[in-house]
Formats: sequence, C-alpha cells, structure tokens
Amino acid sequence: MARALIALARPRWRITLLWQFSEIVVWIMTLLWLLGFDPNGHGIDYSWLMYSLLIRDVFLLVLAGLVVYEMWHPEVDVVRASGLDDPGGGPFDDAPDVWRQWLIERAERRYAAARHAAPELTAVATPTVQADRRLRK
Repeated sequence: MARALIALARPRWRITLLWQFSEIVVWIMTLLWLLGFDPNGHGIDYSWLMYSLLIRDVFLLVLAGLVVYEMWHPEVDVVRASGLDDPGGGPFDDAPDVWRQWLIERAERRYAAARHAAPELTAVATPTVQADRRLRK
C-alpha cells in the first residue's frame, strides 16, 4: 500500500528505489539476526540491525519531507510543474490553495512588520566598519 501511495505522491524514482532497497536490507538483517547462523550467538550483531533500521528510517523521513515540500511548492512537483492543477483533483480541480496562500501572506506580513520595526543600524560601528572608514580618509 505504501509503495502505491509513494508512486502517486512522488513519481521520481531514485530515492524511492533506495528506500525499497533499505527495506530489503532490513528484512535480510532481521532474518540473519533471528535465525542465528552462528552457533555462539546470532548471525549478526544487534547493532547492525539497528543501523539498517536507522538508515531505513532516514530514507522514510526524507521521502516524507520531499512529499510535503512538493505539496507546498507545486512548481517543483513533477505532476504540477506545467502550471496545471492536480489532474486527479476531481471536484477540487482548480480550487485555490487556501492554506498555502495564507502562509505566504502571513510570512509577508511578519517580514514587513519586522522590517518596519527594525532600528537604523547606522550608529553601530563594528571594527570592520571602523577600518573601512579609516581607509576612505
């Protein structure tokens, strides 16, 4: 199920194939650890299984981050890069991205308020500014 959803959410395949390869490695490492080919203990040390799980989790987090990034930035999305809305949008086709527009307007308001409230920095004389003034004289 997850593979089908990632194919719909992100049709670029490189990172998805790396994630699937890491799933195979986790499966093999789990079997080696559980089956215990070594008579003195398990087939592999438990730390190797944890390393493979951590690598797999990093791939999952990267994939989730890329899906969210492409949701908020349709210009980098392969499906919506041409400017068309989501082709599978159904009744929501050509609907405005309300949350994205709200976040952009909020960020612009905060930037304008911060720029307006910032004190003038002309009175501050750092050593670099002082050295530059001495060179100009």
